Amino acid sequence: MSCSIKEKLAQYYLNFRKNDHLYLFNKGMPKKAEKELLNFLLNQQLNIEDEYHSYKLEGNKIMSFVFARKNNDEGEDTLVSEMIIQDNCVTKSMIKEEIAKIKSFYKDKYEYKKIIFVARSTQNKLTQLYNELEFEFTGYTYIGKVIDALKYYNNKDLSCPDGIKIRIATLQDLTKILQLGEICHGADQTSRIHNNVSVLQKEFSDVYKKSIKDKATFLIIDKSKIIGYLVTLLNYKNYDKKVLIGDIGVHPDHWGNGFANILYNKAFQFMKSKEIEMYLGTSSTKSVMNLSKKLNRKVLLSVYYINI
Repeated sequence: MSCSIKEKLAQYYLNFRKNDHLYLFNKGMPKKAEKELLNFLLNQQLNIEDEYHSYKLEGNKIMSFVFARKNNDEGEDTLVSEMIIQDNCVTKSMIKEEIAKIKSFYKDKYEYKKIIFVARSTQNKLTQLYNELEFEFTGYTYIGKVIDALKYYNNKDLSCPDGIKIRIATLQDLTKILQLGEICHGADQTSRIHNNVSVLQKEFSDVYKKSIKDKATFLIIDKSKIIGYLVTLLNYKNYDKKVLIGDIGVHPDHWGNGFANILYNKAFQFMKSKEIEMYLGTSSTKSVMNLSKKLNRKVLLSVYYINI
C-alpha cells in the first residue's frame, strides 16, 4: 500500500468518524482527538502488514475501506472487522465478498472462532444488512451523561427495604461477586455471556479487582449475603473523565424489587463525586437496553458476529 493511499484512507476514515461524532454529540470532534486518531491510523493501523485491509475506488474517490484485526473476546480468539462503506455502495453481496476475503487472508495465519462486526451510530444501512444476513446480535456500546441519569433517578424512591443495605466492595468480596455474576448471567438468556458464564472467573477477575481497589464496585447486602453488585471501571481506555459500567447483577430471586436502580443510582452519585461527566457501557441484556432509553443514552456501536 503506497503512502498516498494510506493518507487517503486515513483521511477518509477520520472524516467518517468526525461525522459520526457530530451526529452523536451535535458538536465537532476536538482537534486533539482528530490528531490522535489520524496518527494512530498512519503510524499503526495501516502499517500492520499481517492485518487485513481492503478499499475500493471510483476514479480518485474512496468508496469503501474495510479492515479486520486480531482480538480476544471473552477468552476466545476472534477477528474484529469494521466496514466503512458508502450507503449507496453497501450491499449484502459486497459484505459477503469482504468476509470471504477476510477468511482467505487469515487462513493458515491465525486460528479464530468468530468474526465480530461493529457498526457505528451513523451506519443504519449496514446495521440493517447485518440483521438481514442474520448475523448474531451481541449488544450495544453506549454513552450517557451522568447528569441525565441523576435527573431520572431524582424522582425515584431508592430507599432500601428493612434488612437491606448498600456498601462498597472489598477484595474479600471478589469471589462471591464472581460467583453471583455466574448465577445472574446464567439465568438471563438475553445476556451476551449467558452460555459462557465461566468467562467471569477467567477473564474478568483482574478487572473487577482493580475496580474494587478503586472503591468503584457497589454491593446490595441482605443480612450478610451479597444479592447484587455493580462494577465500574475508572479511566477506561484512558478516556479522561469517563467511566465504564463494567457489569451489574442482581440474584434472580430478587429481580423486580428495584435493586438494580439502587445500584445504578449509587454508581452515578459516585461518578458525580469524581466529577465524571460521561460514562460508557456495553450490554445485550434486555432490561439494561430498556433502561438505556430512559437514561437518554446514545448508541456508539452495534455489535454482531458470525461463528467460523
